[in-house]
Amino acid sequence: MEKIFLVEVVEEKEEGGGDKMVGKYTYISTATTTIVKPGPSILMGILITETAAGAITVYDNASAASGDVIALFKASIAEGYYEIDTACRNGIVIVTAAASKLTVVYR
Repeated sequence: MEKIFLVEVVEEKEEGGGDKMVGKYTYISTATTTIVKPGPSILMGILITETAAGAITVYDNASAASGDVIALFKASIAEGYYEIDTACRNGIVIVTAAASKLTVVYR
């Protein structure tokens, strides 16, 4: 069974009194289509926690694996944080072609 963890956006006070926006995240660990955020959002980045088992495709869509492709990670891409920092007009949908382990960070 796939585990998905969600965290609410929180505003924190930085030293000196400014606000800092903290994002939400979704963890994906199976071959699946995941609706990360249905609606306008900002895709901050993707953390791949072990070498990807298959291709990972990121779409700007609210509910389906179609529309504008924001990013495409090839199978066997190395672990690491991949900063994307882009606005998504419709939403964020991730398709994992194999059981890759990744965390999508967005707001």
